[in-house]
Amino acid sequence: MNNKCKVILIGVAVLAVVAIGYLFYIKYQESKLGPVSYESFKKIEENGKVFLENKEVGLKFQVPEGWKTDDVFGWTSLSMQSSDYKVFNEKNYPIPEKGCWIDILAKKEFSGKEDVEYLDVLDLLKDKEYMNSQNSEKNIYELFFLDSLESIKSKTIINQNKENQGEVVSIELPYDKKYYSFETYLFGSDKEKCLEEFNDFIQTISIKK
Repeated sequence: MNNKCKVILIGVAVLAVVAIGYLFYIKYQESKLGPVSYESFKKIEENGKVFLENKEVGLKFQVPEGWKTDDVFGWTSLSMQSSDYKVFNEKNYPIPEKGCWIDILAKKEFSGKEDVEYLDVLDLLKDKEYMNSQNSEKNIYELFFLDSLESIKSKTIINQNKENQGEVVSIELPYDKKYYSFETYLFGSDKEKCLEEFNDFIQTISIKK
């Protein structure tokens, strides 16, 4: 085998190693996508108040007094329920008949493979006229400042079930290649109280800048 052939074979081998390494890197990055886990939040007690913090996504917030936290759903990072929470029925879980429920989602985005939710909310923020054009009788979008950062607050009215009509209120924030979502379900006998709880909770959220 002459020297030219050896050089070509070495070059091919090097390219193969680089390609394999890149594929492993992509797989590693993709493995970090999706919601951060419930276990990755650290519980902190300050002045008699309970906070949860996740340094991976730079998120910290206060847990409402007396509320429980868990990881009921795979598509959220964690859920919180008031102590008096009671589900309306298992088919529509977690829509409440009584009490309050809040879902929290936080995830990192890989620059080469953006998340649909991240991009959709980013589009609404970039074009306020487009955001306003998406409003309807059952879906309302508005600009909201979450910890001084521009986010989208939406309200979706759900009235198919005459026995328990209500609305879902969400706040979504795409920031620094991360996506945050905070959502509550205003149904049942405690709608007004739960909206107040949600608004108070939102004020405790801190995003690392």
